[in-house]
Amino acid sequence: MYFDEPGQMNTEPALKAAYDRGKTLGLTEAVLASTTGDTAYKALAILTGFHIRVMI
Repeated sequence: MYFDEPGQMNTEPALKAAYDRGKTLGLTEAVLASTTGDTAYKALAILTGFHIRVMI
């Protein structure tokens, strides 16, 4: 997945793509980085059924 510009507007599409691909591969865990916690909260809503580890 490529984005034309960096920014927070890419977080949700990236998480949704990760969810779809993870489910396809049978994964149950996701590791992500979140400086302010915003990405972590979005991941909780999108990555349902996954164990989520957040690196701050």
